[in-house]
Amino acid sequence: MSSLARSEATLTFGLDTARDVPPNGLDRRIVERAAAILSSPAVWNRADTRRCPEGATTWSLYCAMEAATVDVTGGFHHRRPALQVVRRLVQARSAGRDYEHRLMDWNNDSRTRFEDLQQLLRDALERMPR
Repeated sequence: MSSLARSEATLTFGLDTARDVPPNGLDRRIVERAAAILSSPAVWNRADTRRCPEGATTWSLYCAMEAATVDVTGGFHHRRPALQVVRRLVQARSAGRDYEHRLMDWNNDSRTRFEDLQQLLRDALERMPR
C-alpha cells in the first residue's frame, strides 16, 4: 500500500501590463495570413462590428486578424502581439481621431483606403522577426 503526501501550495502570477510581449514568428505568419485574406478591395468589409461570422466572404481588419490568428495558432486572443503591433500602427496613423475601438473604427473610417490597409499590414511585417 502506498501513501501520497498532500501539500497545500499556492502559485501566484504577476502581470506587467506596461510591457508588451514582443512578436515572434507566429505573429509574422498571422499578419501574412491576414494580408492574404484581405487580398482585394472586393473582400474588405468596410462596416466592421467586431463580430466575425464563420463562413464570411468579406473581412474587416479585425476579423481578418482574428481569422488569421485562428488559422495559424488554432485559437484567438485579442491581445496577441500581432494584434498589438497592428493596433500601435493604427493609433499612430489616427492621431487626433476619437476612436472607441481602434481597429474597427479605423477600418470603418471613410478616410481609410484599401491601400492604407495594405500598407498597414506591410508596416506591421517590418516590425516582426523573419
